[in-house]
Amino acid sequence: MTYMLDFHPDRFGHCCFVSDGNLKRLKESKIPIELCLTSNLLSNSVAELKDHHFGLHYKPSSEGGRDSTICCISTDDSGVFGSSLSKEYKLVMQTFGLTEMEVFNLAKRTLEATFLAPAATSETKERKGLDQDQDQEEWNSISAAYDDFYASWNWN
Repeated sequence: MTYMLDFHPDRFGHCCFVSDGNLKRLKESKIPIELCLTSNLLSNSVAELKDHHFGLHYKPSSEGGRDSTICCISTDDSGVFGSSLSKEYKLVMQTFGLTEMEVFNLAKRTLEATFLAPAATSETKERKGLDQDQDQEEWNSISAAYDDFYASWNWN
C-alpha cells in the first residue's frame, strides 16, 4: 500500500489490513476508500461487524471528522453477497451508532468521491460551504418526502 499511496490512485477498495503508518498517510491523502461490511464479514476479513475497520477510518464531524478517511459505503457484489446499499448503511448505523444525519453526510461525501463527471456532482460540491442548520433543513425535507412516500405506498 505504501507504493500505491505514492502514485495517489483515485480510490482504494476495502483497506482491510492497513499499517498504522499507511493509515495516517491514507487519511492525509484524502483518497476515498470503498468499504463493504457484508463482503468483509462473509469473506472472513473480519470476525464480527463490531471489529470492522470502518471504525478506524471514520470519525463523525462531532468528533473531529476532518481527520477521518473519506469512506464510501458499498456493496461489493450484491449478487454474491446478497446485500443492498440500504442494508450496508443500516449495518453501519447499527454497528457504529451513527445517526441518520451522520449517514446522510457520509452518503454526501460518497457522492463527492464518485467517478461521475464534475457537472454531476457540482451542486454537491458547491454546498460544502453550507452550515449544519442548512444541512439539517435539507435532511428534514428529504425525510418528510420519504415519510410521505412510505405512508402512501400500498405495501400488500
